Amino acid sequence: MANPSTEEAVDDMTAAASVAKASITHVIFDMDGLLLDTEGFYTLVQESILARYGKTFDWSLKAKMMGKKAIEAARVFIDEMGLEGLLTPEGFLEEWEDMLQELFPTAELMPGVKRLINHLHAKGVPICVATESHKRHFTLKTQKHGDIFSLMHHVVVGDDPEVKKGKPSPDVFLAAAKRFEGNVDPSKVLVFEDAPSAVAAVKNAGMSVVMVPDPRLDASYHEGADQVLSSLLDFDPSSWGLPPFEDVELPSASSVLPPFFECRPTKLRPNQGKASTLLAPSVGTMQPWLADDPLTRKLGAGRRNLASHVQILIAVPLLLTSTSSLPAQTMTSLHQRLSCLQPPWRWLNSGGRCSS
Repeated sequence: MANPSTEEAVDDMTAAASVAKASITHVIFDMDGLLLDTEGFYTLVQESILARYGKTFDWSLKAKMMGKKAIEAARVFIDEMGLEGLLTPEGFLEEWEDMLQELFPTAELMPGVKRLINHLHAKGVPICVATESHKRHFTLKTQKHGDIFSLMHHVVVGDDPEVKKGKPSPDVFLAAAKRFEGNVDPSKVLVFEDAPSAVAAVKNAGMSVVMVPDPRLDASYHEGADQVLSSLLDFDPSSWGLPPFEDVELPSASSVLPPFFECRPTKLRPNQGKASTLLAPSVGTMQPWLADDPLTRKLGAGRRNLASHVQILIAVPLLLTSTSSLPAQTMTSLHQRLSCLQPPWRWLNSGGRCSS
């Protein structure tokens, strides 16, 4: 039997965590790898530079570089790869800059971003961005997404005068919290991050952190996060005392799919011996065209029906008999998508767009 004092201590910790979650009033978002799919750009450039020296880039190095100011990340890159005397941090950044300038404007939103930010803004929750990206890079990366970033109360960038040190220093988060209206208690601020050093920075600022790491990042780097998610699609605002989503919930996959389908957490396929294999995008790689599609949102792109069960790609056709009450616009959108599902894998491979 457990020691009563131990049980009481655990209960106290659980109660304290619940109170902290219920008291969140403000939200701060990181940008790279969290709101925008830009981390792949950095990886591509770093791999290209290392190839000249016969070296290979791996995720243990990337984990040490993520979330840091550019010059700090450059020093880590050179030290870890043994490039002293061959390449200077300044030389690395010059090459890095030239290649990234062309890539940044092509950055796309990560899955679930539009839904979450539009929801929090509509509910009056103060939100902002705190990023280590310099202002010129921020402008390049966000130029296609003004509709989303215009909803932010403010943005704090890496070359802001108040950001003296990079993560794991809490400078960028403290500066971000300071610029909300009124005196904001750090314990009532929730930060979304993807980088290990940033998680440490958030905790150093006395704030709570939800980590949404790249699936290739080793789980040992998740330490310190208050919650770890595969995608922003998994986030449940109500669990942090924030206004809940108002999406219509779909039934679970097992209750709407016929027997010859095999249900798994992130994919659905006909059993062996039936039709050709059909895979729905996994939670970690779901594309914005699906996650933020008007139809997906209307039918409920919530964590229970998209993140925890099978994707809506297969569930939608099976709901045809129960959609008569949906608006005409939604029904039109539904039938347009269904007309593309012959054969279904062509629709998936075309990025969710009809192809002849």
